[in-house]
Amino acid sequence: MKKFVPDTIKPHTIRKFELIEKYVEGWAYKILGLSTSKGVVFIDCMCNCGYGIGENEEKIMGTPVRVAKCLNQVMQKPEFANKKVYLFYNDMSQAKIDILKKELSAIDTTKIKITYSCTDGNDFLRQFDMVEFKGFNKLLFYDPYHAAIKWDAITPFLNSWAEVVINHVVMDTSRGVAQVRDETKKKKYIDTYQQAIEDLVEICTDKTALDNLVKKIIRDKSDNKTDVHLASFPFYNQNNGLVYNLIYYSKSIIGFRLFKKTAWKVSGDKSTVTVSHHNPSQFAIDFDNEGSFKLCSDKNAYSVSDIVSYIYAKYGKMKEVRLEQVYADLDNHPIFPCEGYKPEIKKLLAQLYGAKIGRDNIIHFQ
Repeated sequence: MKKFVPDTIKPHTIRKFELIEKYVEGWAYKILGLSTSKGVVFIDCMCNCGYGIGENEEKIMGTPVRVAKCLNQVMQKPEFANKKVYLFYNDMSQAKIDILKKELSAIDTTKIKITYSCTDGNDFLRQFDMVEFKGFNKLLFYDPYHAAIKWDAITPFLNSWAEVVINHVVMDTSRGVAQVRDETKKKKYIDTYQQAIEDLVEICTDKTALDNLVKKIIRDKSDNKTDVHLASFPFYNQNNGLVYNLIYYSKSIIGFRLFKKTAWKVSGDKSTVTVSHHNPSQFAIDFDNEGSFKLCSDKNAYSVSDIVSYIYAKYGKMKEVRLEQVYADLDNHPIFPCEGYKPEIKKLLAQLYGAKIGRDNIIHFQ
């Protein structure tokens, strides 16, 4: 029998694990605290074996182990005694499922229920009984190795009380579409982007356009077009090459705010992590705003100074604007967070643009 070799885990993948783990923790506390909630359901339909090996040969715990430990800890709270937490872990490889079971047997999971299965991840989702878990908020983590999304499997979750996180492996498409000859592989791209292969060849090097296609499909599949919250956060390798985007979907502004905040916190108070050679504390002249000063910006990774620049560009010509209006704007922004960053935002507004924050919660610009 061929010896099992765990995946090599790169820094950007570790950060993905951390983001899902931290978001699940905050999400669970919010949902379990609702009187109308029966509990939560976490689904990882492409879960792998639960660990990998880091660049220094260290063992790195993957998403399923991190989430199980996290949710079991959350359920220690006495106030959640009447709630239930279900985890569904599926992988096509029985060997990986067996290894995952062994990993999870070594930790405390007495407060949660874990169900394992071995089948195609999309088939698993198609067979999932939504009726059985009515009253439970569901979080689906859809994490294929390649740009391979089956929308019929995901759509029921888009149209239920659920959050969906999709790993969009944009590097696969940008490299593969132009050279693809195999009809099966062509169909993978066609199904994922709902576009003819000829059209995909035209845009395959534009990773932003590819990501926008996926987000458009999500909106089109949602049964409530006016209440869709979508965020997309890029993950770069150590050469600053875009590997994938984590796309978050929810009908809840609360979950949307939490995901953005979590993504920034995990990335060191930025929208993502890149290998940057600029000094983030260095000032530069902002020629777009009458020669005022701003902090230097990494074009691939937004910082709080970029949030403040956005606010000034939109509201700076007004004599005054209510903070609640600014915060509502940021709450709905696809990238910029408000939750968790209000003190820093107010401080930089004053420092960079001379804003005065009044007692009545109004920003006055000089």
